[in-house]
Amino acid sequence: MPSSTRLFKTETKDYILENFPKNIKILDVGAGVGTYSDILKPLGYDNLDCVEIFQEYITKYELDKKYKKVFNQNICDLEIDFSEYDLIILGDVLEHIELTQAIELVKKISVTKLIICVPFDSPQEEVYDNQYEIHLQEDLNLFNFFERYPNTFPFCLRFDYGVFTNFKIPVVFVETQENPLPNEFLIYIINNFNNCKIQNILDKKKIEKMENKKKHNTTIVTALWNLGRADISEGFKRDYSEYLVKFGELLNTDIPMYIFADKSDEDYIWTIRSKENTVLNLMSLDELKKWFNFTELTSEICKKPEWLSQSGWLSESPQAKLDGYNPLVMSKMFMLNDVTIRDPFDSENFFWVDAGITNTVNSGYFTHDKVFDNLENYLNRNGEFVFISFSYIGGNEIHGFSRPELAKYCNTDYVRYVCRGGFFGGRKSMVNDINGIYYGYLNNTLNEGLMGTEESIFTIISHNYPDKIYRFEISDNGLIWPFFEELKNCKNNTENKEEVKLDPSFFLDKILNITEETKSKSTEEVALYVIGFNSPNQFKTLIHSMMFYDKNFIDKPKKYLLDNSTDLSTTEQYIALCKSYGFEHIKKDNIGITGGRQWISEHFNESGHNYYMFFEDDMFFHSDRVGICRNGFNRFTPNLYDKVLTIMKKENFDFLKFNFSEFFGDNGTQWSWYNVPQVVRDQHFPNNPKLPTQGLDPNAPRTEFKNIRSIDGLSYITGDIYYSNWPQIMSKEGNRKCFINTKFQFPYEQTIMSFIFQETKKDVIKPGILLLTPTEHNRFDHYDASLRKEC
Repeated sequence: MPSSTRLFKTETKDYILENFPKNIKILDVGAGVGTYSDILKPLGYDNLDCVEIFQEYITKYELDKKYKKVFNQNICDLEIDFSEYDLIILGDVLEHIELTQAIELVKKISVTKLIICVPFDSPQEEVYDNQYEIHLQEDLNLFNFFERYPNTFPFCLRFDYGVFTNFKIPVVFVETQENPLPNEFLIYIINNFNNCKIQNILDKKKIEKMENKKKHNTTIVTALWNLGRADISEGFKRDYSEYLVKFGELLNTDIPMYIFADKSDEDYIWTIRSKENTVLNLMSLDELKKWFNFTELTSEICKKPEWLSQSGWLSESPQAKLDGYNPLVMSKMFMLNDVTIRDPFDSENFFWVDAGITNTVNSGYFTHDKVFDNLENYLNRNGEFVFISFSYIGGNEIHGFSRPELAKYCNTDYVRYVCRGGFFGGRKSMVNDINGIYYGYLNNTLNEGLMGTEESIFTIISHNYPDKIYRFEISDNGLIWPFFEELKNCKNNTENKEEVKLDPSFFLDKILNITEETKSKSTEEVALYVIGFNSPNQFKTLIHSMMFYDKNFIDKPKKYLLDNSTDLSTTEQYIALCKSYGFEHIKKDNIGITGGRQWISEHFNESGHNYYMFFEDDMFFHSDRVGICRNGFNRFTPNLYDKVLTIMKKENFDFLKFNFSEFFGDNGTQWSWYNVPQVVRDQHFPNNPKLPTQGLDPNAPRTEFKNIRSIDGLSYITGDIYYSNWPQIMSKEGNRKCFINTKFQFPYEQTIMSFIFQETKKDVIKPGILLLTPTEHNRFDHYDASLRKEC
């Protein structure tokens, strides 16, 4: 993949920072998106070159701006003097190179210091039409790594990933609390590298935070582009030079800051900011408009007479006149969330601050009073996410959003306050949660032709999620300086607090005493069903992904494998895997995918379980715990297993789908439309009654969502959610409604989808879907298409 996992990036960064001067020359091999440039350049390491074999990555991710020299070549064929470099980083590279060539490469470049990062037991096919993404050493693991690449040493380890060097490092960091490193791995390290001290990685971070008293725990996110306000009507006119002056006042704070800006302002920003505490993401206004998913839609709405006629001022407003205004203000939440994922300063709190905030807030709050340093304590006292609101009475619209329609979305009779967009934020996990909710409301309102600014959506969220939001009220003049006055007085009094010290040896004892008895006992409330076909490796990879993502998926339910294989030579391997991981092995002779789905429903119906989860063997949990899907939803949430069960019980759902984004589409489009009978299409889709003559219809109906809710930080939607064979949880009663009470001779997925949609419209079936995309489709063990069978 062009972007690497975030695993061990902090440890690698810290080691380089502590042991290599900033004037060293570094070669980043397999640069992809430029991860190591993003990590190291803000620290002052400017002398970086890279090797990237795939030209499209060089262009797409602008590697020529991130590195001094870019070699568009296969590293195995590159003829340069590697001894000129002080450090070479091979980040997720060796697994892409054939073994013999890879061994020779490591020998060739060992003329200098190496850091080598590799995933273990990691099959991968072509990605993004890039043949170089194929893993040619998919069996690479901790044991054979040292056999293949002698004179290397462990640095950071997890059950599925490792970082190694060609020089000895006194401490080996082992992540063990989430998914324990198997005993045999740990014993191997102790026996072969007994000079190393083993330390638990998660607790290393806690120790660092306690010891480093001066470390900021907050990152401020901001952005500035010249939108052209100098050229609009007098009431809204602003000269860009005025913005730059005010922006400079904000930049004088010493808080870590992540800035989105146009390249034309780069020199100005660096005259004020230091690269030690600043990341500058250069993006043109046109690039921002492309990055924002709703640019075309907002442009259409602000030209509609019915929107413009709501108020006399709207037609001359920046919303209507400046094509970059809506993408900027409505992307604030997305930019804030994006920075929590990149997290260049290892912060826990993230806040958005408008670039021009010092127009109405004295800059002394930021530079003299240093109020941003108090945000951690403010959150401790008040809550995990903050909005500032002001009273707003009167008028038929608010910032262009129909007031009656806004009241409906806010579930109130009348909207009496509006949340400000100049300052907001909170804990990282809560920013991720609020971002998912924000996307859902923004998508729904814009598709209904309702548009205000980001403040309209913030207001909706504040009304519907008061348990998540701490709302600071200001006067109806809208000035937010009183918030910063309160923040100034919210200092953390730690004089009498006794410092807590952690003993790393405690965690070593924990590691060494991992036994089978520590595994959670299964409960019979939930069953996990997996359909497997001709590939024990697919099944094993699915199990490992569950153990990595949330081991409760393996520890808690009663587990069944429906082995549909036609290749009987795989049976023994399936039985062995089932025995190792506690699955009951059920052998069938290719009854098909949906045929197997029907069999599972009948088996579950006769069982004593209350719920069951369904997976095919090529639908794995994402291997990276950060990142968002193409629709802007997170890929990871902690404790997913327990959360979906809690949601099912609270909402009494018949089924709950795990993925908003799927392989062929997403749940924003109503895919049942393609499969229902024409009479049903006429009834429920009068504006879209006809199917396209061929292919997919870009104007296919959107899914009708009813409510967005959240439990324990995980958001979900109710409405006309279509059924598909993607990962889901289903209740006993839901299973009967969907599969048992009505049976089809040929239960194709499209048939079941059509049936469940019609029952949903009758309010017989109640489905839901998470605002999350935790799983991906990856069939890496392919089989002859003639073997594929539906039922």
